[in-house]
Amino acid sequence: ASQGGGHRGGSLSELSRETRVPAAMASSTANFLSRGDLKKSRELEEARKAGTIPAELDEDGKEINPHIPEFMAKAPWYLNAAGSAPGLKHQKAFNVKEHTEGLDAWYRRGVKAGPSATKFRKGACPNCGALTHALADCLARPRAKSAKYTNADIQNDEYLNADLNLTYDGKRDRFAGFDITQYEAEVGVRFNAEDEARKAHVHEQKLKALESTTGGLGGGELDEDGLLQREDEAVARVDQLSGTRQGAHKMSVRNLRIREDTAKYLLNLNVNSAYYDPKTRSMRDNPRPDSGMPQGEDAGVDGGAFVGDNFVRHRGETLEMMQLQQYTADAYERGQDLNINSEPTQVELMNRLFREKKEKLASTKKSAILDKYGGDAHLQAVDPRLLLDLSGGYAEYDRNGRLRDKDGTGGAAASGVVRSRFDEDVFHTNHTAVWGSFFDRATMRWGYADDTSTTKHSYSTGAAGKRARDLAAASIAAGMGGPTRAELLARERAANGAAEGGGVGGGGAVGGGEVVQQEAAKAMRAPMAPPARTMYGIGEGLGEQDIDSSKLKAALAREKARQRGEKEAEKTNPSQPQGKKRGYNSMAADTVTAEDMEAYYMSKNRGDDPMSKMADTVED
Repeated sequence: ASQGGGHRGGSLSELSRETRVPAAMASSTANFLSRGDLKKSRELEEARKAGTIPAELDEDGKEINPHIPEFMAKAPWYLNAAGSAPGLKHQKAFNVKEHTEGLDAWYRRGVKAGPSATKFRKGACPNCGALTHALADCLARPRAKSAKYTNADIQNDEYLNADLNLTYDGKRDRFAGFDITQYEAEVGVRFNAEDEARKAHVHEQKLKALESTTGGLGGGELDEDGLLQREDEAVARVDQLSGTRQGAHKMSVRNLRIREDTAKYLLNLNVNSAYYDPKTRSMRDNPRPDSGMPQGEDAGVDGGAFVGDNFVRHRGETLEMMQLQQYTADAYERGQDLNINSEPTQVELMNRLFREKKEKLASTKKSAILDKYGGDAHLQAVDPRLLLDLSGGYAEYDRNGRLRDKDGTGGAAASGVVRSRFDEDVFHTNHTAVWGSFFDRATMRWGYADDTSTTKHSYSTGAAGKRARDLAAASIAAGMGGPTRAELLARERAANGAAEGGGVGGGGAVGGGEVVQQEAAKAMRAPMAPPARTMYGIGEGLGEQDIDSSKLKAALAREKARQRGEKEAEKTNPSQPQGKKRGYNSMAADTVTAEDMEAYYMSKNRGDDPMSKMADTVED
């Protein structure tokens, strides 16, 4: 305790110097203090709060308030401020407002950066020699000899625009990038030329009128064009030059309202109401659509309620004017030069003729279709009495509200078949059966039952198409060893002849006809089993050959001997797969017979055959 008291009695400045490093270390979460250093730092903190020693200074030389809590004065661990000077810099705003461009700043389009180079530079485009793009991005014409090798006609470098940091108003500026000099150079020159041509035409007309009336240049003051000038025109010219005439300074302002009327933007103060454009002073939508305002022909007219500027655009002769403008634009696209402003009467007459021809053409086309296909009765107006869904069906109901039977008994009528909400029994393309009424097991496809067609939306061919498809399937089966088409036709003729003979002949003939008919039906039902030669497969060009049983046995013996030799070779040398290394005479020509192919297919191991493993263990 005496040592502690003596230490407190020491110089506080010395205590501050001794504990400055530990205090800095205390601000770090990565370093720890000993018990003595921690005690010194607490005493130093108490002395600063008491004002006996000066406050601590930050990196800017400003004093730090010792009464600030530790959780505010201590920098967080994720700022990595362990070795930095103490202070409150981490409490200041880090997201300082960035510099933004003004309204006049915009991107420079089509500007070349400086004069072109005289020698090819390393890294430039090999085609044109510009340094600001690569060969894949070059928009110049591909040269036969590029600038990399000729050093001729090297193009200027493009000006690379920097990203502008625009403000909120700069991003929404309507006239961003507008160049008044470019407008005057392109548009003003054209209008000035038209104005000069108009003045020249007026001058010629005045000369012709002067020659026809006066016959000379006497009796009056001449103007600058050499024409007679009347007194009122001279006065107007003087007034215009002196600036005293009011017409020279007349201005016209659109959409001005009377001061006593309520402004459009004050009719509805809801932020989600109709948009008001302050530049054009227009509000196109209705600001109060749910206020019960008049919506008829008199709404918004003659001091009525305001219903939006679009209301005027869709009433009266505005629609007719829009149609005329559309007609003028369509006529210009077809090569006809019409101007609704200079020749409104001509445009109106031509539009009227166009509409009459269009209506006449539509009526002629309609009449031609009705004459060819009929159906004029369906276009007639329906009797209003039939629009109430009335029918001539008679039905009786019992006391409980159930439908009576047709016999009039009190029992409830049988409920009909419940129909779905989809159209059922709708037959297309002359079919008498719906799609999906037939399933072909050979091709595993759905089709129509009337002609067994498996092509959807195909035109129905009826019984003839069904018979043709059966014959085609039989022809395909004939290639596999089944009955041919001629055999099937012979069976069909025999069956038809037996049926006709049984119906016409007498008693004895009837019995004979029945026997023939039974035989024909039996022949038609004869199985079409494939022959033995197609049981296991057909080689290329060997499908129609007959197989000799003795040769087939010899071929089977040879095939088994070959397979046995391959298995023994694989056991002796498992590292060498069979078939990878061919023998010396392995590519010699060898004639393959139908018996060899049949023996190969018969002895071929099939993995999907459940009896294949058992068959391998059985020996002949």
